[in-house]
Amino acid sequence: MFLIDGQLHWSASDLTAAAACEFGVLRTLDHTLGRAECIEQSEDPLMEHIARLGERHESALLEQRRSAGGLVELPHVAAPYTARALGAAADATLAAFRAAPTVVHQAAFHDGEFFGYADFVERAEDGWLVCDAKLARQAKPRALLQLGAYADQLRRLDLPVSSTVSLLLGNGERVDFPVADVLPVFEERRERLRTLLGEHRAGGESVVWGDPRYVACGRCQECIHAAEETSDLILVAGLRMEQRRRLRTEGLTSIADLARATTKPAALSQRTFDKLHAQAALQWKQLSGGEGAPVESVLTDDAAETLALLPAPSTGDLFFDFEGDPLYDEGDLSRTGLEYLWGLMDDQEAYVPLWAHSSAEEKQAFLEFMDLVAKRRAEHPDMHIYHYAPYETSALKRLAMRYQTREKELDDLLRSEVFVDLYATVRGSVRVSAPSYSIKKLEPLYMGDELRSADGVQAGDASILAYHEFRDLRATQPLRAEAVLDDLQDYNTYDCLSTLRLRDWLLARAVDAGVRDQIVSRALDVEGEETSDDDPVFLALMAKSGPVSRAARTPEQQAHAMLATAIDYHRRERKQFWWGHFERLQHPVDDWSHTRDVFVVESAEVVGDWAVPEGRSSRPRRTVRLIGDWAAGSKQAKEAHVIYAAPTPVGVNRPEGARYGFARTETLAYVDTDPRVVLLTESCKPDETYAELPLALTPGPPPGTQALEAAIKSVATDAAGAGSLPRGAALDLLARRTPRLAGGLPQEGSVVERVVEALLGMQDSYVAIQGPPGTGKTWNGSRVIKELVERHHWRIGVVGQSHAVAENMLANVVAAGLDPALVGKNSNDAESPTWTDLKGGAPPRAKFLADHAESGCVLGGTAWTFANANLVEREGLDLLVVDEAGQFSLAPTLASAISAKRLLLLGDPQQLPQVSQGTHAEPVDESALGWLMDGHDTIPSTHGYFLEESWRMHPALCAKVSELSYDGRLASAAAPSQRHLDDVQPGLSVVTVAHTGNRTESPEEALAVVEQVEALLGTAWTSAPDAAPRPLAGGDFLVVAPYNAQVVTIRKALDKAGLATVRVGTVDKFQGQEAPVAILSMTASSHGDVPRGMGFLLSRNRLNVALSRAQWRAILVRSEALTSFMPTSVRGVLELGGFIGLCQD
Repeated sequence: MFLIDGQLHWSASDLTAAAACEFGVLRTLDHTLGRAECIEQSEDPLMEHIARLGERHESALLEQRRSAGGLVELPHVAAPYTARALGAAADATLAAFRAAPTVVHQAAFHDGEFFGYADFVERAEDGWLVCDAKLARQAKPRALLQLGAYADQLRRLDLPVSSTVSLLLGNGERVDFPVADVLPVFEERRERLRTLLGEHRAGGESVVWGDPRYVACGRCQECIHAAEETSDLILVAGLRMEQRRRLRTEGLTSIADLARATTKPAALSQRTFDKLHAQAALQWKQLSGGEGAPVESVLTDDAAETLALLPAPSTGDLFFDFEGDPLYDEGDLSRTGLEYLWGLMDDQEAYVPLWAHSSAEEKQAFLEFMDLVAKRRAEHPDMHIYHYAPYETSALKRLAMRYQTREKELDDLLRSEVFVDLYATVRGSVRVSAPSYSIKKLEPLYMGDELRSADGVQAGDASILAYHEFRDLRATQPLRAEAVLDDLQDYNTYDCLSTLRLRDWLLARAVDAGVRDQIVSRALDVEGEETSDDDPVFLALMAKSGPVSRAARTPEQQAHAMLATAIDYHRRERKQFWWGHFERLQHPVDDWSHTRDVFVVESAEVVGDWAVPEGRSSRPRRTVRLIGDWAAGSKQAKEAHVIYAAPTPVGVNRPEGARYGFARTETLAYVDTDPRVVLLTESCKPDETYAELPLALTPGPPPGTQALEAAIKSVATDAAGAGSLPRGAALDLLARRTPRLAGGLPQEGSVVERVVEALLGMQDSYVAIQGPPGTGKTWNGSRVIKELVERHHWRIGVVGQSHAVAENMLANVVAAGLDPALVGKNSNDAESPTWTDLKGGAPPRAKFLADHAESGCVLGGTAWTFANANLVEREGLDLLVVDEAGQFSLAPTLASAISAKRLLLLGDPQQLPQVSQGTHAEPVDESALGWLMDGHDTIPSTHGYFLEESWRMHPALCAKVSELSYDGRLASAAAPSQRHLDDVQPGLSVVTVAHTGNRTESPEEALAVVEQVEALLGTAWTSAPDAAPRPLAGGDFLVVAPYNAQVVTIRKALDKAGLATVRVGTVDKFQGQEAPVAILSMTASSHGDVPRGMGFLLSRNRLNVALSRAQWRAILVRSEALTSFMPTSVRGVLELGGFIGLCQD
């Protein structure tokens, strides 16, 4: 940022800085204008090091382009800048482009307010392509803003601009991004920067900390300085930014204000206020004591219960800490990061380091760690491993999954509660006067004379810098490199010692709490599930999987790796579910209340006390009415775990070291008019009734998967024993082979005719259909099934992720005219199925298939149906139809596919995504159709059929959805254009509503929804050319909200307005439904108000499904401030850009 003749100029760096912190940018403007003195900026050695490496990276790229030829290199403008010099540089840049070289380096752009240099601009087939050199191994969000700035400058010069921009990353990879998604974010951030700079300059005053008009990051040096000067609430440990905003609206702006407050603000719960108030009071006491006042601590109300959960010390105890480099990779961006130092210390302060300078060495360090722990546990069964915060255990889980080794042994340790997270103990037992609960802030309480000195490595960022320095030096200056490692080892040794001292200090606090005698030796020995890392089949497949890096593998090698990982897919899903479940039991509810499918109880009332129901059961039951909130994205479950606080009731399971216990639900019932209400029915043994009430519901246990595991193992065994990857529909899918069909997929005739021809022409391969909203995926699929059964007597299976999915297809098959006697299923969700109800277990279904061996038939079910060898013999079906294959994981697809010769995949990964519990070494948790499409928004024509005509959406609306999710390939069929809604323009309209502080419910947007419905109600609607016009009724509207709380708010507003027939629900409820008008309420006021982050709210999948419910008009209701933020991930930038572009005319 600089001034020339009174004209303020800004750069792409200023744009990205403003996106991160508006307060900081305005402070920079004040410095530039002479309104404020610069604060002393401390050096950041890590950033300086990264900048040097970045310059080296750009120089290497420049040298490559010099060698290739066709390069124009432009010089930088010498300081001090003048308008004439900047104009001349811009003219030289334009002249360079007109000469049409291959690459322009350091193109200078100047338009009177913006000035900057683009690293490289390349000539591409569709225009000039902006490239930026970035040292990072992964793209960063702010880099995309810079790319957008330069693409905008090219556009301003009337030069042709490529449809993509590119980052040239430090690992040699080139990553492309759509200009259509990048430019809208740049344009919105530019307008915000212009407004900020213009208004602030005109105001004539320096920016004031706490001004609600400006976003402050709270992390940069300007923010930290201002916060410390004013004792801002942001310094209260554990206080979140949205809580700060709510407290400020009540007049509480400083630590002192909160410390002195006597009544709870309306915006906070009493529990939250009490916790923050107590923390502020303790911090203010220390601040009032002046510089040098000691850090103090007090016990919390829960201290006794929390400290009593610690195990007694053992001579076998270890104190553990990692040092890692998050920037490390070996060319595979799916595997970044390196845990390069594993520090272990025993209770006698003997320290053992394990070093790893490559992924192979990291795997070896993991094995050595597990061996060391196993040996020590054998000698000291009561030993524990102490660490601070969950990083260590999270990293160990990740490494076990990545390297697919010692998973069971790690599972044994976790189940046996060998790891003790002292952070959870600290947070549950003590309150400290420091502004943070990082272990370094706690050390003054217990390290005494051993407190860290100012020499050597002192912080995590510095350790990363030091490790990079070691890697640079080790080849040329080994002695200096060794000295760097010694310094890192000293740093890690101290961290381990600090963990030991903290454990001992907490034991002393247990004495203060009067519970030291309750801390006893604990030596659990809980066995986890066996895994296949030593299985000959797994080893044989891995031997065929080729290089470690996926990018270097052939498709067959990747398929072998996928098969190897799939063997334990369900066990890993199950294992990681239980890991998450037991970790929740050890941490405060506040730490996991925002986890999907968690319900936090606000109040509970027994509405039916313990009583034995009539019938054969002898177990008493009770019903409890719970009022509370589901986390964002939750779905109403049929069962859950019921969470109780310790001391838990008799019969409730509680791990010895956990603060909560859990029980299973008998049933869960819901109230349609109020999703905040859950009716919980519990049961227990006759002598174990209790009065305690639950505090939360968490996800219920996963189902048994033995049949699925056996089916996958069968496929894997065959592949392991074959010389090369065998033929087969599922293996073709894994290897992303094109369908094995002479001449390729048929391209003549209707979709049904082409698909039938393709399936008849293959023996054992697949056909895939991607069906966007309203394109007739189910219609076409049902006609394909009918044709193959009636004319070719095929036996066909229909599998879905749920019974409802399979039953929807069966209903359509019957509606298409297939004899219901030839269509069967059991365990039906439908109350009155139109197909044959095959009541009972496997025998009736096996008989159904046998009875129709000659005539053909259709059997519906889930993966358990088709993986069951007692029900369907291997390849006993001619075809298995995988419905909603965009949400159906590869692993259950493999398990189901064993039943059939051929596969028909029907679905759309661009609609609601599939959900996986766990992390896997290979992406076997990806949806079947998503894997086949390999990152494309639409399926390549070589691999399947894209249904390119929507029979639902008017062309004006379809174009919006097509650009959002389908590369512009989705068009409207003729029929939607022939509908008509009098005096109402078709397409998408955006209604902005002013509101602040709304998170999961917005009364303002609910009223706007009512206004939109009332404005259109009664308008003449013509649904088809031969249909008579009729007035729009309530049932012709469909209202979608992202959160259950907003569903309730809108429902109440509609009912109050007499609009009870208008449908309201979350997007999950309405998939497959349609209406002339669909209304989407975005609900949240701003990004800071959004629970679970903007990724959920701005998900293209969810926006696609919500808006594509409309036949004629979609209405998006939103706050203007909703998009006024800068995402923290590249994916977030692209999602934001897609949403902003969607909202633009």
